[in-house]
Amino acid sequence: MPGTFFGLEIAKLALWANQRGMDVTSHNIANANSPGYTRQRAVIRPAHPLDVPGSGTLTGQLGTGVVVARIAALRSAFLDRQVWNGASELSRWTAHRQTLERIEVIINEPTDQGIRGALDRWWEAWEVLAAEPESAAARVSLLERSETLIHVFQDVDRRLAELQEDLQVELRQRVADVNALAERIHGLNLQIVAAEASGQAANDLRDQRALAVEQLASHLGVTVVENDRGVLRVMLGGVDLVGEHGVRRLTTERTTDPGTGQTQWHVTWEASGQRLAVGTGGIGGILDMMNREVARYRDDLLTMARVLVAEVNSRHSSGFDLDGAPGGNFFSLGPNDRLDVWTLLIDDPRAIAAAAAQATVPGDGSNAGALAQLRYERLAGLNDATLEDTYRSWVARLGVDSSEAQRREEHQFLLMTQITNQRDQVAGVSLDEELAAMLTYQHAYQAAARMVTTVDQMLDTLINRTGVVGR
Repeated sequence: MPGTFFGLEIAKLALWANQRGMDVTSHNIANANSPGYTRQRAVIRPAHPLDVPGSGTLTGQLGTGVVVARIAALRSAFLDRQVWNGASELSRWTAHRQTLERIEVIINEPTDQGIRGALDRWWEAWEVLAAEPESAAARVSLLERSETLIHVFQDVDRRLAELQEDLQVELRQRVADVNALAERIHGLNLQIVAAEASGQAANDLRDQRALAVEQLASHLGVTVVENDRGVLRVMLGGVDLVGEHGVRRLTTERTTDPGTGQTQWHVTWEASGQRLAVGTGGIGGILDMMNREVARYRDDLLTMARVLVAEVNSRHSSGFDLDGAPGGNFFSLGPNDRLDVWTLLIDDPRAIAAAAAQATVPGDGSNAGALAQLRYERLAGLNDATLEDTYRSWVARLGVDSSEAQRREEHQFLLMTQITNQRDQVAGVSLDEELAAMLTYQHAYQAAARMVTTVDQMLDTLINRTGVVGR
């Protein structure tokens, strides 16, 4: 049977429950702008009723007040995984777009300061020499423009190589970030398991873990599975990065092809050295750019230079200089065909083989004219395309690649924005809703306090005023 203080006990539980609800509301408001925070809610339910045996009007069950069953985080695992996948894909295309934009700045087309402008001025110098083969000024101008052409090619290649080095630094930093985030997730796993041993969810710790996973997903595409104990497994290619018993660390590996001399970068498991296939995330985008795209632009640039040098050397060697001596090679790419050692072999203006035949020296400029005509000839080494057409196609391909990367990034950003908005509608803190909840808890608390006062007055009447008649 309920006792004399039964109503006071119910009012006390109401005070506690609404105080807890107010605490949760205050916590939500305080963290409205905290990254990764998920809105929480005090789940309030009636306390277990009191069984009352049949006795007059009191029969059945009697309510005993209210309790806070748990503090629930309004998180959607489905939306979380969509955000993590979206973050991985967005980061990949951002890496593509940023790298391709840097390549566009390096190539610097269409301007007079790029390779095309240097080529135009170089071809013009040959045409002038063909018209004035005895002109010392024309010969000096050709040598100067030849040096400029070499320097422009070398500058573009050097800056592309520096871009690869910058990407290598970023790759190593991202891998270090992945290892740090993996350690953090593992540490949070341990804290969550310990905190939830009593049956209550560690909501704030879970928020921190989810934020760490989101940051990790921006580097690498991950698969996430949570077991019954609350341990979150994070897998890469079916292998645990974070598992039940700890963390597997990643590292980077650099390899060089002995045949081509090309350098490739890979992400590997630190313990086993096994390479990890990375296709998404910022790391995937960086590897795509560093190993494939930037390397391809450098290879294409070297191919154009190699074909140009071979054709010019062949024709220049067949001509004769101003003194009637046979012309030799005009350029050299070194024994291994490298742009950084590309040099001009002619240092004497008189040694330029402008003439086609020795008997017609010095007034013959037909060999210089033949060299100038290379500008319009289709070359076998360039798939039967002219050097200018090949270069224009090279620049145009860069523009298409850059536009496509920008389009993909924008599309992924819109998808991420939509998914994030959906998640915020479920898990984000709405100050208007929290203010409404605050007023509800405030009024309920005040009513419960009033109930305590009323019961107190009833007990005062019972204790101090009952049974005083006849004293």
